[in-house]
Amino acid sequence: MAPPNNPLVVRVAVVMQRDTRQIVNTFHVEKVGAWAFTDLVTLASAVKTWWDTYYKPMLPTVYSLAQIQCRVYNPSAPLAYDLNVAPGDAGTRAVTAEAGNVTLSMSERTGLAGRKFRGRMYLAGLGEPDVSTVDTVSSAVVALAANAMANLITGGLPSGNFLTLFHRNTNTFTDVIAYVIENIVDSQRRRLPGRGR
Repeated sequence: MAPPNNPLVVRVAVVMQRDTRQIVNTFHVEKVGAWAFTDLVTLASAVKTWWDTYYKPMLPTVYSLAQIQCRVYNPSAPLAYDLNVAPGDAGTRAVTAEAGNVTLSMSERTGLAGRKFRGRMYLAGLGEPDVSTVDTVSSAVVALAANAMANLITGGLPSGNFLTLFHRNTNTFTDVIAYVIENIVDSQRRRLPGRGR
């Protein structure tokens, strides 16, 4: 398959660590007009601020941010910027973490029907107190996740940047306008030790 090709779109990878495991959440950002290297630096800085303000308050302290990677989908001018975070920036919840696969799904919506027009981000980890005996997630964590998604859609990115879904088969994109978060525990098998990266 040919590499992704849309110079208006950047793939952002939020790279986290838990012990020897690497956890990566990715999303796409669209910019009105061409990307410059300085735009990637600004974007990575904004994502770091979003992480500090909205994302890490959801995470147990065993999870930490290691790097934010930004890649422009332009094969002829593949701009890239990595914001390294050393030492790692740990979650702020002093609770025992659930197994690595236990997660909360945060669904991105575009206002159009069909799976092509829905994205998904998985919370990197939940704490044991967050999960009930009937596999639901506490309303406090769901509220934090909703706040994080709302900010990413409506103000957490630099001016002129928009959270978007990238369609690899057509190299097109659709902007995200809303999100849905259910309070049901989800699973990411590849986040278990020895699975995935």
